[in-house]
Amino acid sequence: MIVIVNVRSSGESLAEILGQRGLRWVNLHEETSSESRAVPGAEQVIVHHDLAESVERLRSLSIDAVLPGSESGVTLANELAAALGLAHNAPELAAARRDKLLMAQAVEAYGLPGPRTRIVHTAEELDSLLAEWDSYPVVVKPASSAGSDGIAIAYSADLARAAFETLHGTVNRMHVRNDGVVVQEYLKGTLFIVNTVSANGVHVVTDVYEKRIDELDGRPVCRHLLLRKELDDFEESAVKYTFQCLDALGLRNGAAHTELMKTESGPRLVEVNSRLMGPAMPSDVFVPSLGYSQATMLLDRYLNESGFLRQVDSPYAPQRYLAQAQLRTSRSGVIRAMPGLDAIRALPGFLAFGKLPTPGRQIADPLLTTAANGICYFSHQDEAVLRASLDQLHQLEDAEAVFDLVPNS
Repeated sequence: MIVIVNVRSSGESLAEILGQRGLRWVNLHEETSSESRAVPGAEQVIVHHDLAESVERLRSLSIDAVLPGSESGVTLANELAAALGLAHNAPELAAARRDKLLMAQAVEAYGLPGPRTRIVHTAEELDSLLAEWDSYPVVVKPASSAGSDGIAIAYSADLARAAFETLHGTVNRMHVRNDGVVVQEYLKGTLFIVNTVSANGVHVVTDVYEKRIDELDGRPVCRHLLLRKELDDFEESAVKYTFQCLDALGLRNGAAHTELMKTESGPRLVEVNSRLMGPAMPSDVFVPSLGYSQATMLLDRYLNESGFLRQVDSPYAPQRYLAQAQLRTSRSGVIRAMPGLDAIRALPGFLAFGKLPTPGRQIADPLLTTAANGICYFSHQDEAVLRASLDQLHQLEDAEAVFDLVPNS
């Protein structure tokens, strides 16, 4: 039996696969993650109040693994797994797997290069830091959050101060107050994603993506991910560097979603997320290209470990290119209709939509990477065909031709 903690985002993918396979699972969520109650199919639902109490309840069940169902479930899932004597990650590095400053420090202490990263708690601390900072832009962001929440790119000290004032003291998407704000060196280059699943320190790469990031109003905006079918020399080095980052953070078991930048000096870590890549995505989208999904690989790690370990020596060899794009609008408002969907369906390589919103849905922050506006998937043997379709998709988005919005009332 699998326990999923705070079932949101990628945890919904796990719940769906377990249900399809007829396997039992427990929905355990904190009171601050009440959205998890709506996910169907769990054999039991446990509301977490206290670690000892939750451990006692789980001991009466035959538990194979405790897995995070979202970023907010990462720390608690590891604490529960450790208390139950199940596979888990290094407890002493738990904070470093969530806090961006501690993460950067752990990677540096391991001897790996990474971006200069600092944290400030007051405007005075920020001014002192900026006085000795030697280059712009800088990235200003929460110490721990998700979905591009609160991230700003500042091209001057004044813009960095404005970003700090906007963020400092607010409560982020992880229900954590931003008492400290991270200031990080801006990395120039192309962003890549390396997804992995690990078993007792043995890491298996599941999928690698090139990630297009644009900038809008000083904020990074994810436009699409494109699966790498054959890894070049840099991408091979990025996989090796990712494995070293996982080791530096004591991440020996479970899924990880790592973002890194291709720079002139080689791969540099942006962040490691100790969970599946989000948001919730159907495994059927990935199978034609990969033969599996990261979520199915994660479950095999715990429920079919011998089969999982056979993947260690298997070459990374997707059969088709795969792309995904979270549908974008640059405006807030209420969705009246989605007239651009048929034009997207007509693009070469179109595969499917996922998580499409319904008319009447409010778009409060259009720049978050939470798939609130829906996702579209493309698949094709020819990379050039997919790149052309993605360009046409973004032209539709930039022309505000996908959504018909009315102002918020």
